[in-house]
This record gives sequence, C-alpha cells and structure tokens, in this order.
Amino acid sequence: MALTIVLIIFTLVLSTIAIGVYIWWKRYGKKLFGLLEKMTDFKGPGFGNGMSMPSISDLQQQMKQFQKYFGKKK
Repeated sequence: MALTIVLIIFTLVLSTIAIGVYIWWKRYGKKLFGLLEKMTDFKGPGFGNGMSMPSISDLQQQMKQFQKYFGKKK
C-alpha cells in the first residue's frame, strides 16, 4: 500500500516537471535555441575579417604600463 502511494506521488511529480519543461520550451526555449544558432553565425570584429589577435609582447607591455600606473597611485 505504501509503495503504491509513493509511486503515485513520484509519477505526479515527474509529470508536473515534464509539463513545466514543455511549457517553458514553448515560451522561451525555441527563442533561446534560435538565438544560440544566430550567435554561431556571428562574425564580429576581429573574427574572420583578416584581423589577428594581439601578440603576447603587446600584452606584456600593456601589463607593465598598468603596473607603473597603479604603482604611482599609492
């Protein structure tokens, strides 16, 4: 008897979760999935436009400038 009640409650909880996921997918999931598909096609500045990433020496010089600036701010 107790097992039957536990299984009924378990079934109700799972069906409630499934219905909630279905409703969420209908409202927001399709839009979110479409947005993610559009983002994969995005060609922003620096991506595929012939521009390359800055070299590591540029980054090191920039970090040295930051250290000088923040060292003077004591």
